Amino acid sequence: MALVFVGLTALVGCSSPPGPEPATPAPAIPEEAVAYDDVKSLEERPYPYTGDCSQFDPAKLRELGLAGTGSPSRGLGDKACLLDGEEDGTLSQVWVTAEPPPNPSVDRAFPDFWLGHKHSGHFHRTILLDRYYAVRQLDLRGVPITPRCEYVVDTGSPHAIRFTGLLHEHIGAPLGERIKPAMTWEVNEAEADKFMTEHCPRMREITEELLPMIDPDGGSLATQ
Repeated sequence: MALVFVGLTALVGCSSPPGPEPATPAPAIPEEAVAYDDVKSLEERPYPYTGDCSQFDPAKLRELGLAGTGSPSRGLGDKACLLDGEEDGTLSQVWVTAEPPPNPSVDRAFPDFWLGHKHSGHFHRTILLDRYYAVRQLDLRGVPITPRCEYVVDTGSPHAIRFTGLLHEHIGAPLGERIKPAMTWEVNEAEADKFMTEHCPRMREITEELLPMIDPDGGSLATQ
């Protein structure tokens, strides 16, 4: 499995991550923060995502190349909005999911993702919009396997937000077979790298356009 920290060695122990203290409006987070295992965000900021589709402007979604429609779903185990993708594009849907802490004894969801405890490989720390701690990762769930690029974003709240891009099956299924063939169930790292290089820039673009609709002027270090 690939663990990538933007070319920097992860710093652990007593090292404090760089960057300003939480404030309103949300301050910028320096790129070198990805090398540190701690984050400076708070635990108690009110969660900005409603967990449905009410925060997304259909006109802006269409400008982004999505269909401009979507539906809330409770079938994912948590609150989510399933945004419809482009009929003639690669994405069939974009899932925006409220990501809660894994159990009652854990205060926040995001640190487990930042530390690489919850991924299926090709994990990469990054900063979105200069203000959000985030991780990019490869999701290989499903039968047949259809690879998904996703971003999990720290809102400074107990819950995080997960953005997942679902490919049309006629595109995703052949890619899944190349990445993790059914005959071996072993991940072809070269094919996985190629998928992330080709498909994750689009998901990053979508994530960075959806975040301001959910959290205007917000960020991981926002206090309100």
